[in-house]
Amino acid sequence: MIQMSASSGRVRKKIRKLLEKYASGINLGVLFGLILVVNLLLFPLFMPSAEGLKPLDVRFCYTPDDAYDMIGAYGDNTRDRYIKGIIILDFIYPVIYTFFLGFTLFLLYRKTAPSLIPLLILAFDYIENTGIIILLSTYPDRITLVAWVTSIFTSLKWILVLLVLAAIMAGLLRKFLLKLH
Repeated sequence: MIQMSASSGRVRKKIRKLLEKYASGINLGVLFGLILVVNLLLFPLFMPSAEGLKPLDVRFCYTPDDAYDMIGAYGDNTRDRYIKGIIILDFIYPVIYTFFLGFTLFLLYRKTAPSLIPLLILAFDYIENTGIIILLSTYPDRITLVAWVTSIFTSLKWILVLLVLAAIMAGLLRKFLLKLH
């Protein structure tokens, strides 16, 4: 027990040192620039975007029937492009926004624990992406369990994103109010 506690203490110290070293305004600017490039330039090349068609991972939740209705509406070319987009972009992009959110939380609160919450978002996003790839690549076969699990992780991802954004807004408000006094 003591050994495990000492080990986790060392890990926590290493993580804090990394945050202190890399969480900076310059790195936030670079990461934010990358977020803009991916969202404005790269995602439109790969993700479904026609009238009424959106990627599954931008929805808050969906049933398996909803998922398969959307996947069927994509068509073969869009499904293939979506799979490529997930493989090319949507396994790198979560790392970018994870660092952005984690660094932002660290700069606002100067605590390690809140800065690690985006790692859960990253894990949920990867599980979601894997599920979407399975759903897209096996279509028209229906794997209801995978659709449910994918939807659950999509929802968990968005709930955590909203909580982290609320924490960032609260931290910014706190900093603003402290400057007024």
